[in-house]
Amino acid sequence: MIINNEENCLRRCLSSIEAIASEIIIVDTGSADDSLLVASEFGALVFSFEWENNFSSARNYSLDKASCEWILVLDGDEEIESKSYELLQEKIRTPDVDAYLLTIRQPSNNQHEILAGSSLQLRLFRNNKHYRYQGIIQEQIIDSIIDQNPSVVIETASNITILHHGCTKEDNTDHDRLKRNIELIQQVLERESEQPLKYFLLGREYYHHDKFLEALEYFQLAYDKSYCQAVNIPDLQRSIIISLYMLGKSSEALAFVNDALNMRSDSADLYYLKGIIYKDLGLYSQALPSLKEALARFSPPPYRDLFYYHCKYTSLYLLGSISEYFMDLDGALIYYYESLKNNPYLIDPLRRMITILRPRINPDYTIDSLNRVFDLSARNLQSELTSIFYHEGAYQLALDRINQLEDYGQISEKILLFKGLCLMRIKKYTEAVDAFHNITQDKNLYIKALQYILLYYWIAKDYRNALECRRQIKNAQADPSTVYVLNLLTRSYANKAGIIQEKSYNLAKELMGLIVELGDSNQVDAAFDNLVPILKERPSYLLAELYYNYEKYELAKAEFLSLLEIGSNYPLVYYYLGKTCWALGDLETAVLNLQQAIKNGLNTPRIIWEKARLHQEQALKTLKEEMHYFPDEHRMNQIQELEENLIGI
Repeated sequence: MIINNEENCLRRCLSSIEAIASEIIIVDTGSADDSLLVASEFGALVFSFEWENNFSSARNYSLDKASCEWILVLDGDEEIESKSYELLQEKIRTPDVDAYLLTIRQPSNNQHEILAGSSLQLRLFRNNKHYRYQGIIQEQIIDSIIDQNPSVVIETASNITILHHGCTKEDNTDHDRLKRNIELIQQVLERESEQPLKYFLLGREYYHHDKFLEALEYFQLAYDKSYCQAVNIPDLQRSIIISLYMLGKSSEALAFVNDALNMRSDSADLYYLKGIIYKDLGLYSQALPSLKEALARFSPPPYRDLFYYHCKYTSLYLLGSISEYFMDLDGALIYYYESLKNNPYLIDPLRRMITILRPRINPDYTIDSLNRVFDLSARNLQSELTSIFYHEGAYQLALDRINQLEDYGQISEKILLFKGLCLMRIKKYTEAVDAFHNITQDKNLYIKALQYILLYYWIAKDYRNALECRRQIKNAQADPSTVYVLNLLTRSYANKAGIIQEKSYNLAKELMGLIVELGDSNQVDAAFDNLVPILKERPSYLLAELYYNYEKYELAKAEFLSLLEIGSNYPLVYYYLGKTCWALGDLETAVLNLQQAIKNGLNTPRIIWEKARLHQEQALKTLKEEMHYFPDEHRMNQIQELEENLIGI
């Protein structure tokens, strides 16, 4: 790797490869911080290189220093996912393959779908003196490898993931890197023939820093001169489309897609982007055929156009989510499964499959169904399954996964936290507290464990121990938002200085959910009153929704009705009031409220299907009442058959 002032992230990077790297080669281009000290802690071989405004020169200098058979290239703000270790070792033992494309993924879940949060880059290759990087900036080695050997075998190892964290807000290097790279591009590409490439590279720099207005300006300049062979036209077109969309210019983005399709009518990537734009605009009927067109046109591309690989498995996932929206749950399951076949380490398709199977209600069916298509005993799946099952409310299934992890050896503190929470939610409080007490190393997890122990003592009305937990949390230097919420809950002095409102709200919401599930109605009232500075006055949509989610239907109904009385006649209030009445067996009132939700704008396929199912149940109820007075065995058999074939929701 090459580095420059990376001390804030380098330790994380080197920790991720320390156990698997035979040697760590670091080329420093002039760090003024403690980067070299961090590198020395990990036994890295550090070489100084005088910066000469050329990233490829620095990269190639690092390759000259490598002595092992295989080379893995990382940046200082990246790390290898631990679940990729065994896969990495497996790939380098494969004969006749010279290089692998690995997944580069942003760890944030908040990135916009259209930005394709993961991509494929050639980062793992054999140590060959003829394989060298090209390009002063945004350097690549793949052209060199193919030029040296046109028949070279390059494979995709998309299940090996590198997490790209980027710059932290604290180190302020993001702006510095943008400024440096722009100056470099301006300085090196001066000739008239290089202008389109210069515009394209300048656009990419702004694009990678989420400055889409400046990026679009340069991309359009490059596109006006796109006769230049140095510019990758498909990449340029995609960049323009995405920049337009991120600037809120959806109509212009779609118009540009259609123009580009006149040039590249068989291009999967354009249909893919068209489908994403339609989906994000809520135009699911238009998104569906566009994504199907993308999928039909997919074929393994030249290595120089890696976007297609992401396009295929993401198209499958998006088709699954659209099928789910239209209540085609069988179709959704097929698409999600195909997405996982293309990339077995995607978590979102697996999560959606499990949600559809409803593991809290159907635990055995869920496991049986998943076992038909996956090896659920695979060690690298257990942590993800633990998290998914916990958040689906299938606590025993989550504990079963944790037991498997314990059979493999010591479990992480993150899994210990899930263990404690699962035990707490099934009211095995003593075991839960024991699990929480075993979390001691990770400061953030330690504080979380203490806050759950505090909540247990609060529910148990052991206020002395609850206050002792609060003291320990404060001594552990918990953030002000956490301290503020826990002070409110325990009726202690609550200082608002330094709190982050969203963080405070999310913690208060989580604690209220636990209290609704585990406490009695008086404790719910008391907790909500204590947290009013964050959650606001009742009646509360949050509380009504929590009552509904935890099947406290009478309480949910009362809270929803109170919301309607004060004029909170939002569509979701009517919708969940209808669902609540349905759960209580009041079908007529349920239908009326669903109709009111539809009238107020909540007109989705799901609510239409639910309304149709309600009408079916109403009809069956009427028929059963009639049969009570006029029994008929043949009609009763017909009713039973109808009950077995109700609309699935």
